[in-house]
Amino acid sequence: MGTPVLSLKLGHKILPDRVTIGAYDGKHPVLTAATSGERILLLELLKPLSQATGRQVDASAEDITFLNINQPITCLSAGPMLKNSERSFLFVGTLTNMFGYDVENNKDLFYKEVADGVNVIEVGKIGGLPSEDPIAIAGGNCSLQGFDYEGNDAFWTVTGDNVGAIALCDFDSDGNNELLVGSDDFDIRMFKGDQIIGETTETDAISHIAPLQGHIFAYALVNGTIGVYEKLQRLWRIKSKNHAVSICAYDYDGDGNPELVTGWSNGKLDIRNIRTGEVVFKDNFMNPLAGICPADLFQDGRIHLVCVDVDGEVRIYRPNSSDGRMHHISPNVEQDAVRELSMKKHHLMLELRNYEVGRVKKSAGIGEAPNLISDRQRSVGAIPTQTQLQTAFAINMGTEDKQQPHIEITLSTNNDTVIKAALIFAEGIFQGECHVVHPKTENLHSKITVPLMPPKNVVVDLHIKAYVGYKDTKHFHVFEMTRQLPRFTMYALCKEDQREAAADITSYVKLPINERPSRVMMWLNQNFLLANEIECKGAFELAFISLRNSQELYFAVESNGTTTVKTHDMDLAGDIVQSLCHFLNTADLEAEADFPEEIAQLDMLIRAVDDYQESNDRLGADIADQSGVIKSLLIRAEDARLIGMTCLLLFIPNIPTSHHSTRRLLPN
Repeated sequence: MGTPVLSLKLGHKILPDRVTIGAYDGKHPVLTAATSGERILLLELLKPLSQATGRQVDASAEDITFLNINQPITCLSAGPMLKNSERSFLFVGTLTNMFGYDVENNKDLFYKEVADGVNVIEVGKIGGLPSEDPIAIAGGNCSLQGFDYEGNDAFWTVTGDNVGAIALCDFDSDGNNELLVGSDDFDIRMFKGDQIIGETTETDAISHIAPLQGHIFAYALVNGTIGVYEKLQRLWRIKSKNHAVSICAYDYDGDGNPELVTGWSNGKLDIRNIRTGEVVFKDNFMNPLAGICPADLFQDGRIHLVCVDVDGEVRIYRPNSSDGRMHHISPNVEQDAVRELSMKKHHLMLELRNYEVGRVKKSAGIGEAPNLISDRQRSVGAIPTQTQLQTAFAINMGTEDKQQPHIEITLSTNNDTVIKAALIFAEGIFQGECHVVHPKTENLHSKITVPLMPPKNVVVDLHIKAYVGYKDTKHFHVFEMTRQLPRFTMYALCKEDQREAAADITSYVKLPINERPSRVMMWLNQNFLLANEIECKGAFELAFISLRNSQELYFAVESNGTTTVKTHDMDLAGDIVQSLCHFLNTADLEAEADFPEEIAQLDMLIRAVDDYQESNDRLGADIADQSGVIKSLLIRAEDARLIGMTCLLLFIPNIPTSHHSTRRLLPN
């Protein structure tokens, strides 16, 4: 990577995640950041670089320019908008509008009102649109709006929830950019034009998305998770107690392949390999990071990394191809290196001790009888060679008291050994994504039951580690295994007498699937938690009940494969259709859907909006009328003051009595 060229003090507080860099004259990169005073700071980075005599410098007031916005700034972005020009334009989002600004010529491009506010802005070209010109895409409340250079509407579509992140990436490798959108419903969607061509679900709201290389992109969640996807396959993920403020791609080692740079809320900066997630460099700031941007500062093709923290410190790192290492290592990084070496030493010592224990066990004669362990062998942690860790899922319908319905996973051994402790790692189920079961010594048994309540209908991988041994020993064997929860595991199969109530549901989706009913039953066996697999030779009906809200779910499959799904939950119906079509490799399907309760709710909301609009128009008309009256009174009062006859206002008979307070105050 390289050396920090400069540590620059701006002298102004910077808002997190509102930092960008734009070449507004087409050549020189300008650091652009939102400050706490509803202003935008502009600093041409070459000026302090040319004036600096050392590694640290304070930015002079003459080098910094401010734009007064006078509104809370929610997001910033900069990028070129003209085909044959590299000149960047600045785009600003606020709580009520979005506007484009030509910094070089000091003039507005456009001003657009956005009722629900703008959360994120991305500038670039999107494939699948009639025009090939770049557009500025604004993400707001469940919608995406794209504006061209003149502010015309060039793109519009909807998403499932509030938009938290936008990125442009060649997702399908066709040479054109697709739009990646992360939202608060935990989903990352891939748009080609206004069509969704891919979707994946995460464990929390998405805060950032960054393209890395080709169809590889990185993401960050509000709970502190970052990771990398290659198309729809996740390569790796890590979770931190801090949250990511900014992520971007940067070629750290000069090999032509980018790495993932992450700035954290605790001031940590780290660079990771995009394939493995291994940390290849890290540094620390005294304050939380506000933004990270790569920039070609000298127009020589060498990309520098510009990092800004919330206190206004700017560090610029330059690439260094001679050794490919960062030369600037803070004391905290050195301490981390010592800590890592100490941990490695500790693990090696444990491994050496295990070898010693193995030698003692060998001398004790272990292995003569695989299922019989002597007291001497137990004392050194030996267990029968045929010991196995077994797992089983079950549905617990709860009790009449406070216990809610849930899923249970049972861990057990096949002999008299006990489970000392169990660790279960799972995304989105446990707080902190890890659950530890550690019974007291007197309560140790060969079986442990752990309740599970997945909040969403997604496939969950459970990574299990169990310590197995005997009560009277200090050494335990670690068993590791992975089990997978089906996608619709929170739905229990109903009994025959409950099926009729589910069949009476009026909301449904009808799918004309040209498949054998046995194929649909195969999908049901794989995606629902059933005690025993169900076999069918023809048409069938099944009903399930939700463990979350006790709502019914009904399936009716005809002999020709036509499948009817009845449920009150439209989101659940959509999840079932997507999962079933993916299992059957069905790309296009003309479904028939009817949700009268949702339609009635929508009609009620539309009528309420119409009433609000009517009230708004009426209030606007009343305000206009009253404004006219006030203007006429002010004119008459000014005329009376000029001619010195203010007292006559008290005796003007045609002034409405409703304005008595105004007439009373005018003489004063």
